Amino acid sequence: MVLLLNCASYWFSASLGPLKTILKDELKLNNSQFAVISAAGNLVNTVVPVISGVAIDYYGPEGLSLGASSIILVGAVVAGIGASEKSYGALLVGEIVVGLGSVTIETAQLKMYTTWFRGHHLGLVFGVNHAFNHLINLTAKATAVPISLGTHSWTWAIWVPVFVSAFVLAVNFGYCAFERRLPSQYRLPPGRAVERALGKHHGFLKQLTHAWAILIDLPAVFWIVTLTQDQVSAGLIAALAQVPVIVFSPFVGWIMDRFGHRMAMSPFASAFFIVVFALVGWTQVSGEAISIVQGVALALNFIPFTLAVPILVPSLAYMGTAQGTYSAFINAGHVIVVTASGAIQDNSPKGRHSYDNVLYFLLALKFIDFFLGLFYMALDRIALNGILTRPAAPSSPRRVPPSACPHEAPFAHILQSAVQANEMILKLIAWCILGIKK
Repeated sequence: MVLLLNCASYWFSASLGPLKTILKDELKLNNSQFAVISAAGNLVNTVVPVISGVAIDYYGPEGLSLGASSIILVGAVVAGIGASEKSYGALLVGEIVVGLGSVTIETAQLKMYTTWFRGHHLGLVFGVNHAFNHLINLTAKATAVPISLGTHSWTWAIWVPVFVSAFVLAVNFGYCAFERRLPSQYRLPPGRAVERALGKHHGFLKQLTHAWAILIDLPAVFWIVTLTQDQVSAGLIAALAQVPVIVFSPFVGWIMDRFGHRMAMSPFASAFFIVVFALVGWTQVSGEAISIVQGVALALNFIPFTLAVPILVPSLAYMGTAQGTYSAFINAGHVIVVTASGAIQDNSPKGRHSYDNVLYFLLALKFIDFFLGLFYMALDRIALNGILTRPAAPSSPRRVPPSACPHEAPFAHILQSAVQANEMILKLIAWCILGIKK
């Protein structure tokens, strides 16, 4: 049941890509406006995930996931109405509302997985979840155009996620009913219950204020990894590329559980993406072959960092806050990359080379990511005593103990410099490419 909770938002977002040409014609959009629709769900989620993460820790993931499923349903309905009325504004609002619910339910979903499987096959579970999400993505992309042709209206491709959202809401009710019937020793008590047991009644606003102290207490390595990630691949995956993601993601998760070496996957994934962008721009290699290589890169790119969060968080009680913070920065990177790519394409010369400047931009980002991956590996060995390299086992540490980070303090002072340098490089690359005229 937990596996199904996020499929509505994936279906909704995946339905838009195949309809790009139709949407641009029907709604009179340019590339930048379509990029705004594609990234709208992430735009508001540069702050909301932190708040929703704190709420998940305080109230528990079950109730918050139920509310998030309801929000996704409302957003899907608004988007469906916007499509029927050919209203760009309504479609944009619907995408934003769906995004509000999707990031909350994703954080709740990951906390549920961590509660049940932390230290026991968590990588495999994350891999299966990642594969299932991409299976939904593939299904939505593959059926969007046939649905439009079969119904003689492209708007039905936007309305189908409404029915999927209603189904997910029903499943969510079922999971909440199941979870409430479990004995208390099998459930993680939310922060509110812990407060009551201790005779304290601070309330959510106090907990939200306290979240700043929780974030400050997270290991410096968590912040370095979080603030140097981007989402270059998020909006660029073709339907065929979903297949290797579906096939390899569970295997990659199992490999990390069995052998560890999570951060070692990062430079490999970046190298695969560099190959993909080079093949797209300057070779005649078939699109099918490129999509398969891209899918392998996506399988290697996602799971290491998702697994790193529960390992770096000092307590499962803070998992929602930490995951929400990580999601907030990932969403910020997604908004910047997708919007910048649309703007770069609009300012590029028309013709067969109209996408070259975008590829230069993405290649530059992935070269940075490659060296960041090597940096993460060194940081794990020096600052974390190799905790991200160790395989998962019942006897392995389930959190970062203070003794495992004897050298972390010297690295804390480089955090701000590393983040500022990364931001300056991104801005410089975007500025240079936007200035290219052919």
